[in-house]
Amino acid sequence: MTSPQLGTPLNPDIGARTVSDQVTLSEARLENNPHVNALAFAERDTAVVIAAGDGWLWRMPLAEGPDRMYRLAGLGAMPLFVAGGVADGGVLVGTDSGSVVAVTPDGATSVCVFSDGGWAEKVAVDPSGRTACSLGKRVIVLDGSGATLVEYDDHPSTVTGLAFSADGTLLACSHYGGITLWQTNGGAPERLSWHGSHTAVTWSPDGRFIVSAMQENELHSWRMPERKSLRMSGYPAKIRSMSWTSDSRFLAVSGADTVTSWDFTGNGPSGRAPEEFGYVFNCVVTQVAAHPKTHVVAGGYNDGTVLIGHVTKGDAIIARGGDGAPITQLLWTPDGEMLIAATATGTVATMSLRRMLT
Repeated sequence: MTSPQLGTPLNPDIGARTVSDQVTLSEARLENNPHVNALAFAERDTAVVIAAGDGWLWRMPLAEGPDRMYRLAGLGAMPLFVAGGVADGGVLVGTDSGSVVAVTPDGATSVCVFSDGGWAEKVAVDPSGRTACSLGKRVIVLDGSGATLVEYDDHPSTVTGLAFSADGTLLACSHYGGITLWQTNGGAPERLSWHGSHTAVTWSPDGRFIVSAMQENELHSWRMPERKSLRMSGYPAKIRSMSWTSDSRFLAVSGADTVTSWDFTGNGPSGRAPEEFGYVFNCVVTQVAAHPKTHVVAGGYNDGTVLIGHVTKGDAIIARGGDGAPITQLLWTPDGEMLIAATATGTVATMSLRRMLT
């Protein structure tokens, strides 16, 4: 892997790159060009809620696209996460004021949690609709109506990432020094220890692996249930995004000048190099999103480029050309027919695929 730098200016070869004819691209920019912090589906996946850095939530109907985005609710604080699956088609939103707010499809808001102990910054949702969110060293689990179910506060430092196991029985919380595992039906926590600062955590859909991103530009994984650990290093930039293919075979990761995907079959990626595709000149991958049904992954770059490629075949198509603003969010629709991207300057783009890479 080479060593590109974040914040690279607009690529000098941008004019030579055009969007693939397999993609229908539509995009528009939010008013005031805010940084887009989060995206989430709402209203039975018929709309996307957009969390903007200027304190506003926006709504985009999927059937109409970016040209029909409108302001949904003003929060008076910066929204940091959005989680769907709330009762009546609404969303839960975490803010930098320490509040977790329920927002209905018509824009009505109500505070579910308020804490002056830290930002409501990280979120995870389990299949039953429970939502876990971090508030400094604390983690609160809410039900589908936004009511508090349980609180976990035995963490040695600020919680930096959350991930439920596929069956919802365990919740992984990353922090300095490793991962804490909580049994969601009660019981003492377990620590998976590894020195250094863990900045995010993800759990494979089949429950066999927990993987954390590290401040030291590397990954650390534990194979369950043996708790066997493994390092994956060599990244030139911070790993800010991780995404599993639905069959748990590959974990796609940002932080390099290509989209890298680690093979977790058998005993995991030990002794294997990652699969790679999608080099963009003098750029680094900032976001990844695995397709919900295939071994296709989307990669967003720090110049705004979005590529979609097949993990093992190594081929990729251009879904969006760069405009100089980093991709901050990527999200596939559940049917895998549309990819949604957002940038650091408020652009929201939809990319519909005429034919999926196979």
